[in-house]
Amino acid sequence: MDHHGVIEAHAGTGKTYTIVQMVLRLLQGEAGRAFVHVREILLVTYTDKAAGELKTRIREGIEACIAELSDANYVQTNNLSLIGVTPHSSLLLHLSDCLNNLHEAMIGTIHSVCLRILHSWPFESGVQLQAQTGTVSDEDGTREVLYEIIRKDWQDPQGQDTVGGLVPGAGLSALE
Repeated sequence: MDHHGVIEAHAGTGKTYTIVQMVLRLLQGEAGRAFVHVREILLVTYTDKAAGELKTRIREGIEACIAELSDANYVQTNNLSLIGVTPHSSLLLHLSDCLNNLHEAMIGTIHSVCLRILHSWPFESGVQLQAQTGTVSDEDGTREVLYEIIRKDWQDPQGQDTVGGLVPGAGLSALE
């Protein structure tokens, strides 16, 4: 992969799996290219939960690659020693370094990634060093969006709550 990419799909379609496989290929220097370090990759998600899942799966993927490369039987069976892959190869060292420095990877929500960049360059950005993002859970964010939709779209032109009158326990009063 020599350019940026965007993956957009419904839940359960394998986005996380696909992203992890792409990252692992980049880290291993796909198609004879130089290794990419984990700190050179940017992954932006919509939720903290998704970012956490990506980090966990990438960590597990790197650990699996290291275990596979460290297995002398795997190296011998696949004739990898013929191309210079040994249990102490540069790829193994590179993946170990990536695993040890996974915290440097830019994986997070757009807010957390932007804040991290601003903290990395505080003087250039003019942002105070103690700037923080608001910690809003997915549930709180969903509630805010739902409230906004109900406020804008579920009221008649005079501002009356039409859903609350039709469905008991629904509408604006149910959220307050």
